[in-house]
Amino acid sequence: MQEKLLYLLTLALFVLVASVLVWRYVHIYDLNKQAQELDSRISKAKKEIAVYQKEKQDLEQQVVDKARAEGFTIPEDSIVVTRNN
Repeated sequence: MQEKLLYLLTLALFVLVASVLVWRYVHIYDLNKQAQELDSRISKAKKEIAVYQKEKQDLEQQVVDKARAEGFTIPEDSIVVTRNN
């Protein structure tokens, strides 16, 4: 009877250790998947930012061109250029 109990406890311990190891690997896999998804989202956001910066530059140039076409002039002595990057 004691041998069966010892065998059962050994088996239960083995199953417990195996379950913990499997759970840890699943957790690590999930963390890696989340990291890859975040990297993908960051990459997509950087591409969108680049597109918006290009559009901003184009629009800034269009404002100057349209103002000149409408007859506006820029006083040469009062130009202040600031860049906020």
